Amino acid sequence: MTKDIRTARNIRLIAGIAAVSVIFGTARDTCALKMAVFEEPEQATYTVDTSRTTEISSLIFGINDNPDLEGVRPTALRQSDPAVSTYNWEINASNPGAEKGYANDVSLVDAYSSASWRDPGLYTELLMSRCAKYGIPHKYVTLQMMGYVAGDSLGVVTEDDSSSRWREVAFNKHDAYTTRPDGSDSKVYMDEYVSFIVDRYGTADNGGADGYFLDNEPDKWTERFALTGVGTMDLGKFVDRSAELAWTVKTIDSHALVFGPSFSGLDGCISAGSSRVWDRKFSGEWSWAIDYYLTGMKQKSIDAGTRLLDVLDVHYFTEAQTPLGSDVLTHDDNYSNAYRMQAVRTLWDGDYAENSVNALMNRQFTPFIPTLTSSIKINYAGTKLSFSEYDFGGGNNISGAIAEIDTLGTFAREGVYMACLSPVTEDHRFQNAAIDIFNEINGGSRFGDTLYHTETEDDMGSCWAGTNDGRDLTLIVTNQNMSAEKAVTVDIKGSEAYAVESVFTIDEEADIVEADTEHITIENDRLTFTAAPCSVYLIKLSDTNEEIEEDPDATETASVTDDTVSETVTDDTAHAAPAADTSAERPADETAPPIEEVPETLTEKSVPETVTTAGTADSAQVTKLTEVTDVPVPPVEREAPLPLKVAGIGLSAAAFIGALYVLINDRKR
Repeated sequence: MTKDIRTARNIRLIAGIAAVSVIFGTARDTCALKMAVFEEPEQATYTVDTSRTTEISSLIFGINDNPDLEGVRPTALRQSDPAVSTYNWEINASNPGAEKGYANDVSLVDAYSSASWRDPGLYTELLMSRCAKYGIPHKYVTLQMMGYVAGDSLGVVTEDDSSSRWREVAFNKHDAYTTRPDGSDSKVYMDEYVSFIVDRYGTADNGGADGYFLDNEPDKWTERFALTGVGTMDLGKFVDRSAELAWTVKTIDSHALVFGPSFSGLDGCISAGSSRVWDRKFSGEWSWAIDYYLTGMKQKSIDAGTRLLDVLDVHYFTEAQTPLGSDVLTHDDNYSNAYRMQAVRTLWDGDYAENSVNALMNRQFTPFIPTLTSSIKINYAGTKLSFSEYDFGGGNNISGAIAEIDTLGTFAREGVYMACLSPVTEDHRFQNAAIDIFNEINGGSRFGDTLYHTETEDDMGSCWAGTNDGRDLTLIVTNQNMSAEKAVTVDIKGSEAYAVESVFTIDEEADIVEADTEHITIENDRLTFTAAPCSVYLIKLSDTNEEIEEDPDATETASVTDDTVSETVTDDTAHAAPAADTSAERPADETAPPIEEVPETLTEKSVPETVTTAGTADSAQVTKLTEVTDVPVPPVEREAPLPLKVAGIGLSAAAFIGALYVLINDRKR
């Protein structure tokens, strides 16, 4: 066989393989949405108990400040950007750090014209104006605690000129404040910044910022801002500085809430950014960095005579991966979408094992929310909990809406005080829709301020039940089945008689639209319907007791005899929701642990220079990290086989080997 003939044959062979691959790939993509990654139940039953309630904090429906707020109705907005740690409020300059080339610029305020860039506090002006424009009632400012901020907006900072390109942060000026500070001096003062905000916008109880965050993700300062010379975090000094800055806030605006430490996730909560330092200095006495921080802030508060930490704040971005190694946070393939909807269980379900290195190596710290709540109760009771940044991804498809709904429902059930979605992708329409389905439906009423207890054995869906007045009931039901419909039954335990008022769903364009109510039936407080694959339903039920009372026969009192008791249908048969607890908006004084009397004069000298540490009160609270060994990878026996995919992979592999064999034999000839 000549060389030309062999070459022609090889070309035809390779072209045939390519054609088979294209055909298979097209078929696989066409079937992707119909594949079942997990076992998909044909039916699910949920039981709603209207006698068991949890108050919902309206602040969990927040979002981090970003350019795209159209089409979403959050209840809270927070300043959030990696560059916020270096924001110089006097000249509006900042630096994003190593990830974006260490460039001093005005990117945080570039929405304004250059003529405004020298107006102090422009980043906070942006926050306030956007809240006013979009009707967002609660706003939160992030203060700078790392120690250094950008000293100019002249571009990239190098090691050679680093010492002259930063300005030192000081918490107390010890001098008169000014509304137009000197941007050319060597320091930037935080007390002057808080005073500036209060003077311009009011106190927290009078239209100003609701609260202040003690900087952002301190466990990442070392890697993100190494050129500032910040060095490895010293957790003891970090608590000292946190208490000092919190004291500064409280002396100027006593109504404002203080949030901290805003660690970046599970790993940050464990070791505060340095496992080596943590293991050497703290792990023998403390379970994780959260315990140390809470205990230190409690002791500082006792010494100062006032609560210095109102809300324990952390961030959480899912690290779950599919069996193929894809991060569900940033991917939207069939597997990622399925595992995304399950990944929310890491927040609350002790029986769930997430497929991620961090979660598997630190099982003693999951489920995450109960572990955080336990630390708060033991180390600084009365402190609230927030997730000021979180994301499970999927902003461009319905799986993201389902994951977001289950996240918000979990926050409501677990008593989280505040939460702000921080989407990692530009397209987060479906997550916005999930927030809106809780808050407003085409201008209608909210999901509710009270959550009813719901029970189920269904791991492939959820049901959340809420009410505003204890009479009407709103259900949000999700179906995680990706290929199969599901027969849904909701049993409602209570004295009310309900009728279906309206039904809404999230469509393929991420719009909340009215759905057909004819397929939903309710009889004897049992609601039934068929849920489409990967779907969301909001079902508004109205109480029919008033209609029953209008019937004379229904209100007639039965005769009392020896064998019967008279019964009258009245409004008293309706379940009444507990009175609203106004302390949910701000921690009441009585929720704080006993502390010494507040000193008459508040000075920085009242804050001690050192923290007296003590071991955890309950040694069984959390197992030490060093005791975890040989954690098995969770089986994925629930994963359904994908015959078409397996056959295609086998076909492609066989074709490749055949082609390789021909090429080798031809070369030998």
